[in-house]
Amino acid sequence: MGKKSVTILVILMASACSPQVSSPPKDRSSSTSSDNEYYTSLPLKELMHHVIDYSAEGVWKWEGWVSDKNGQRALFPTNDEEWEQAESAALTLAEVTNVLLLPGRRVDDPRWSAAVEKVRNSALAVAKAAEDRDQDRFFHTGSGLDDACESCHLAFVSSPAS
Repeated sequence: MGKKSVTILVILMASACSPQVSSPPKDRSSSTSSDNEYYTSLPLKELMHHVIDYSAEGVWKWEGWVSDKNGQRALFPTNDEEWEQAESAALTLAEVTNVLLLPGRRVDDPRWSAAVEKVRNSALAVAKAAEDRDQDRFFHTGSGLDDACESCHLAFVSSPAS
């Protein structure tokens, strides 16, 4: 595991042990909800971009092929460290989907929980494929993750809560 991955993992583990964030960043404090103990002031579009999409990109950067002036090359992990990075990104994505279900974060639509669950389950399938070092399954589950994300975006991107 690379130094950056270890740092991110330590931060995530430390934040999971904290019952609440005592003071949100000053530039994002204007929308703090007083009816819960969770920090949910980051607008949903920013949460998606900086947290959810960021984790998903950590998966997709390891999938597919690229054609350029040097020819075609695969993006798939080639060693244990890279497979570990892909697995960690998928597990991070699966875990951060929980943030989308917090009071003050949940979208008031009966389809929301099912959409979040679909993304989570897809991310867990990708993580298992990465853990097993199964390139074909990793590629196909990554495509399923893309489908789950896309269907959620299509349903909720124009939602006032997003």
